[in-house]
Amino acid sequence: MNEERGLKGKAISALVVMAAVAVTGAGHAHGAPVESLRIAQIDLARQMEPLSALSNWVDRCESYGYNAIQLYVEGRIGTKSFSLPKGECYPAAEMAQLVKYATDKGLTVVPCVGLLGHANLFFKYPGNEEMDETREGNPRLGKGKDAFCISSPKTRDFLRRYVAEVAAIFPGPYFNAGLDEAWNAGVCSLCAPKERRDELFLETILFCHEIITAAGKRMWMWDDFFDFHPKALEKTPRDIVMCYWNYSTSVSSRGGRGHFAGLLRQDYLDKFAKLGFDTIPACWYRCGNVEALYAYAKRHPTMGFMATQWEEMISRFPCGSLPYLAAAGLVLGNPDVYLARDPYPDAVRKVLPSLNETEVAAVVAVCHGGSPAGVELALQVLKASPLRPYSGDIPADQFSERGVLDDLVCRGEAEVINSRIARVEENFAEIRRTPADIRSAKSALRPLVPMLEKLVARRTAQMDAWRPGCSPRFAAKGPEATLERVRELLEFPEEAAPADEKRLEVVLVLPEYFGIPKWEVFGKFGAEWRRLAGGTWKPKLGKEWATYSRFFTFRAETMPTEIRVENHGYGRSQLAFVAVEDRDVRIVPTKVLSVVGDVEHAERLLADDYEWADFGTCGFLEKFFDAEKEAKVSSVTLEMSK
Repeated sequence: MNEERGLKGKAISALVVMAAVAVTGAGHAHGAPVESLRIAQIDLARQMEPLSALSNWVDRCESYGYNAIQLYVEGRIGTKSFSLPKGECYPAAEMAQLVKYATDKGLTVVPCVGLLGHANLFFKYPGNEEMDETREGNPRLGKGKDAFCISSPKTRDFLRRYVAEVAAIFPGPYFNAGLDEAWNAGVCSLCAPKERRDELFLETILFCHEIITAAGKRMWMWDDFFDFHPKALEKTPRDIVMCYWNYSTSVSSRGGRGHFAGLLRQDYLDKFAKLGFDTIPACWYRCGNVEALYAYAKRHPTMGFMATQWEEMISRFPCGSLPYLAAAGLVLGNPDVYLARDPYPDAVRKVLPSLNETEVAAVVAVCHGGSPAGVELALQVLKASPLRPYSGDIPADQFSERGVLDDLVCRGEAEVINSRIARVEENFAEIRRTPADIRSAKSALRPLVPMLEKLVARRTAQMDAWRPGCSPRFAAKGPEATLERVRELLEFPEEAAPADEKRLEVVLVLPEYFGIPKWEVFGKFGAEWRRLAGGTWKPKLGKEWATYSRFFTFRAETMPTEIRVENHGYGRSQLAFVAVEDRDVRIVPTKVLSVVGDVEHAERLLADDYEWADFGTCGFLEKFFDAEKEAKVSSVTLEMSK
């Protein structure tokens, strides 16, 4: 009898979803929409915002042409089944107020709760350990406590209740299950056998589909983990909406590259459409990305388009992102115009109507993040504006013109300060440094101390005014850490480099950015091997090419006679050269002494060029599902001499 009632309940819930889809428009694969969804997303999982600020943000979304919002919450909504402490979550009643406010303005509101990965908040405090996929202490990546064990009956019971409670707060027809970036899914003893058979992800999708449908909603999900589980796509229910995210500024008309691993280019939207899925392309609303992705997406039938904002709000505020949000809205609302010209000048005029054209150009320069010198000139213009940002009291309303400028100027100030530090920081590690070099570097750093102190004070005051009672409180953390680093450098001895100080140089190549290469370098001193450096070394996005160098200092009386470089991790890794020097001598590889494991072209390490040796034999995907292959060490030992 209970089983029969349950089946009837599921059937009724499915009819509710179908009815909701029919009313609101499901997209091209399941009926043409009444109006294409133009969605703005805000990330409330990494950084909460007060309800008053969120109401203002909703107003802005509506004024910029959006007709839907997605609240990325993970575990931030407090219900009977789960609630974080006060100040770390939105009680159900308060969230319901915000949802009603947005709904009354005609906006569809979609919750996004990570039902596989991105589950950190559910494990922040004791009580849910049995549901933690890494409870046995074997995370694949990171520290763990970030994924649900979907094989646990307790997890399923909990998620069934929690999804129903959250869904009840949102009258709209959609619920986003996340299912993205679940790096540690499939590592526990219950899940690992299913993961190896490529069953776990599909099982997770089907379970989420069941409980979301039972809650009367249509399921959305991020599409990226199909890069790892392509077989699961064929058996995925076709009424699930695929949210295809792509944050590149160079999306081809032939399609975008994959999210991870080998970055395989595919026409994803075409593939999903042919399989019968509705799709929502999702950009990160920042310069260039929305234009590139929309230009590709407009060639395909889609259910809408989403402009997302992510964890950058940890150190910033939503007000400073309004020009980006408005620019994306212009592209979505009038693509024929704004795919042909930069949307940012008009977006800034919309957000900051009282600025003159010189000030508009200055804001655009800050948004585009040009050269540090250009940003610095733009900040001088904005600080002289009659609105007087970055001075006096903090404006009560962060969404006022002065509030928007205040956040933007703070962003620009941090950018300028960091660029100045980067110009002189290398002097402190220069192996041939003199006392005069250190004094010169310090003279460049000293003026940054009051600048950083003001920035810390300003961010702290903004946080107090604009995020009262919200946790976490990260807005001042970045400049505080920078200030501490500068003060440490100012204490550096004004002396020449010690005679026994050595510097290790490692030259690397990483064509596949989303690999995770794990390196260790050892030097042989007499009969003793000593670790000199180690880490996951990747190029700085937008600042370094695929070829890049890393430097490490150490103290030793003599030069190493041999260097051993070890590698393991996810994806193939490339090493081009290694050298050690002090003030007088530079030693380089002169002979390959031994090769262990999977290394090709070790002989290329004998020349200081960009020809490289390959470490490892398989790509990210294969190692992702095989811990032994990920942990397998490949190494080269090199004889070193002048």
